[in-house]
Amino acid sequence: MYNQNLNVLSFSFSLWSRSFLQNFEDFASFCLFELHDLVHDLAIYVARDDFQLLNFQYKNIRENVRHLSVLENDLLLGQISIPTGLRTILFPDGANSKPFLNTCLSRCKYLRLLKLNKSRYKNLPHSIGKLKHLRYINLEKSKELERLPDSVCKLQNLQTLDLSECENLLKLPNEIGNLIKLQVLYITTKQSNFPEELAKLSSLEILAFINCDNLMFSFEGIQFPKLKLLSFSYCGNLKSLPFHIIPNIESLIIMDCNMVILSMGDNNNQIPKLKLKLIRLNSLPQIVTFPQWFQGCANTLHTLIIGNCENLEELPKCLSTFISLKILKIVNCPKLISLPEDVHRLPNLQGLTMSGCPELYRRYEPEVGQDWYKISHIKHVKVVELED
Repeated sequence: MYNQNLNVLSFSFSLWSRSFLQNFEDFASFCLFELHDLVHDLAIYVARDDFQLLNFQYKNIRENVRHLSVLENDLLLGQISIPTGLRTILFPDGANSKPFLNTCLSRCKYLRLLKLNKSRYKNLPHSIGKLKHLRYINLEKSKELERLPDSVCKLQNLQTLDLSECENLLKLPNEIGNLIKLQVLYITTKQSNFPEELAKLSSLEILAFINCDNLMFSFEGIQFPKLKLLSFSYCGNLKSLPFHIIPNIESLIIMDCNMVILSMGDNNNQIPKLKLKLIRLNSLPQIVTFPQWFQGCANTLHTLIIGNCENLEELPKCLSTFISLKILKIVNCPKLISLPEDVHRLPNLQGLTMSGCPELYRRYEPEVGQDWYKISHIKHVKVVELED
């Protein structure tokens, strides 16, 4: 499970400290965790009157049910009475029954959460715009989806819209800026640029582009005042980033974007003051060295993860001035030959991982490497020759 909301982050940390969560990873601006099986089972037990799993053994939906999970696609083809008070509907993988979907959207006027990931719908009914209470729509991996109805833009209470890996989605609705409460937006689409309407998404906290091969990115003049996390993954033609946005965000993730150059171009000699707490860079062959703007987050950066950057030759010498850095992870960077000379002076570094970096392994091999003494004091150190 992933969470980025700051209030929920604090609550999640509290649950982890009481052993309700496991495999908890704190990345400063977001966290990853799993529920213990016992906690999951307890939640199911407590919610037994409000929650129902619909399967071939239990085909009838109880009238008082508020949260429904349909386990089999074939169940959507039968004559099922849908309670009007449903708040949550989780569709099964491969869902494609338009009559069932139409019935749900027309009857369930109080619906808060709609999960349609891996569905086979080419479009959604226009009636979805009447669900004034809807807060969450998940269409992840709905690979046949081609368009969203314009009525989606009437959902002014919508907080999360997940369109990741909807690889046939032609474009976003033109009036998407009407989603004034939208906080989380994951996008996969064929379009190259985005409407100026996006500038109206003033509540947006997470913006992620996944498999947007046509993305050229302009966003000139567009600001997202509450944006915390900006992510690009598998955007093959993306060459530059919207650097005017970056000074406001806390997390920057760039993965498998073969053309991306991190330089700020004409502004490269200026070092802006940044708020970044996490930077994750993966499979970026254009990176040889770090740009100067990286120094701008020396006081805030908590986590730096670098992976599969085959041409990276050096880390910035200023890295030793990053007083907040707690986690440094370097994986499969074969041309990287050393850490900064005074890396041992990082005051708060608690976790250091280096794997798949032959020269780094030679120099920092535990107990025997010539520079092992520089990192041996770090609480959690993992130096291996090959990636696990």
